[in-house]
Amino acid sequence: LSNVWGVKVKLSEYLDIHRAFTLMQTVTTVIFYRVPDGTYFDACYNEARRLGVTVGYDIDDPIFSLDIYNANSNLKTLDKAEKNNLLAETPNYLSAMKKCDYLIASTPGIFAAMQNLINKPVYLWRNCIDFETNSIAETVLAEKNEQSNKGVVRIGYMSGSRSHDEDFSLVANILARVMGEYPEVELVVGGYADIPCELMSLNHRIEIVPYSGYQGYFKNISNLDIVIVPLVKDAFNECKSAIRFMEAAIMCKPCVSSEVGDFSNIVKNGETGFLADADESWYQALSDLISSPALRLRMGLAAASDVQSHYSSKVISETLLKPLLDYIKGRGRE
Repeated sequence: LSNVWGVKVKLSEYLDIHRAFTLMQTVTTVIFYRVPDGTYFDACYNEARRLGVTVGYDIDDPIFSLDIYNANSNLKTLDKAEKNNLLAETPNYLSAMKKCDYLIASTPGIFAAMQNLINKPVYLWRNCIDFETNSIAETVLAEKNEQSNKGVVRIGYMSGSRSHDEDFSLVANILARVMGEYPEVELVVGGYADIPCELMSLNHRIEIVPYSGYQGYFKNISNLDIVIVPLVKDAFNECKSAIRFMEAAIMCKPCVSSEVGDFSNIVKNGETGFLADADESWYQALSDLISSPALRLRMGLAAASDVQSHYSSKVISETLLKPLLDYIKGRGRE
């Protein structure tokens, strides 16, 4: 932001009250990122109000909506205590958001949920590829060695957390089918995921890659030929960003994703990626990509070009900063 707009940004953990209070003495606005209401939030919030500083709230998860979170079919894979602990915080996020002057949403789904629950100005600022992410991707690509096993096609499922088992199960039968038809296909499962029973007989062709930090994550993607992002169609996943498509794209990897959330808005079906909404569309997309190295290359390059042109932090910031800065200047300090 400082390079593009001349906006100076200062960061503090909300638990570091001394630093937060010190930084607030000279700022135009305070933006809380995913901070629940409570002692520390109230301390920072009250200090901002004492100083006459405009207060915003940014979140990339619909944890503030009990209805949406309860619709998350992946939660049923968690034990009851873990699920209840997660949902118990929902009212605290909503309460914090209601106290603020404006809200920032990372997806159209979250944007709509905010508008439905809170009568405050809402700004859409999509998740995007920032300078640091681009730098990591470029480093990994520069260090990439040619794969020695040329005959293998690697399909990768990169799970972000343990609460995605239901999503993964969505394509278990399709993966078993294509692996049965194409003996050259191997499955790479990264991060946190249990292997569905439909794939157990193919265990010798499945590689489990533990999560190893952000750079390790991109190294894992660099070793794939196809990235998949299966998502159950529910209210929670309708709030999803397309960040996993973008991350695959900057590594020039073709992606097949469910037609849900912001994937539906950002992926150009058949050009920069494939959108799948049923078993047959998943099967056809994977079959086409497995069968054609030229298609994989063409789609990966098209995705990389599109994401860099439309979803970098420089481009995305232009959609938010001016209207948001105009609002802040009209409300708080110049």
